[in-house]
Amino acid sequence: MQDEHFYLDRKVLTDKNVRVEDAVRQAGDAARRIPGVWGIVSRYGTHMPESIIQSYQRSGSPGRRPDFDIVPLPFALPDAEKGGTTHGTPYTYDAQVPLILVGGPFNSGDYYQRCSPSDLAVTLAAMLHVHVPALATGRVLVEALSARSAATAGRVATPRDGQ
Repeated sequence: MQDEHFYLDRKVLTDKNVRVEDAVRQAGDAARRIPGVWGIVSRYGTHMPESIIQSYQRSGSPGRRPDFDIVPLPFALPDAEKGGTTHGTPYTYDAQVPLILVGGPFNSGDYYQRCSPSDLAVTLAAMLHVHVPALATGRVLVEALSARSAATAGRVATPRDGQ
């Protein structure tokens, strides 16, 4: 298995008179028989724990998610011959990534509060005094901002600010 994210060809399904939901259900049944596969996550139904579902939902833009994702068992690799990791599984050992913020706007130090890659865009927007991207869902990492940056975080720059 090389890829865990699957998009079904709507034209083929229409030509064969097969509903997307039925095709996803069939694919999920087949995938669960593959060694190392725990299950699937799909907008058409899944039997995975809520934390697993949310992890996959947060990993892509709304409306652009695949029809289904194959969820491997913990520590199972999609391509055991290649080894390594994908950073695409919902497990802590695979999903944690260090976030390093450097420069004047940030306090030096180690921070152990939970954060997400989605926090980066809103934190940088706050620091730069620009509008947050329209679909951004993270929180401003105020604990890492210097006092000056934190005091002005969230204030959008106006043309007067640059004069």
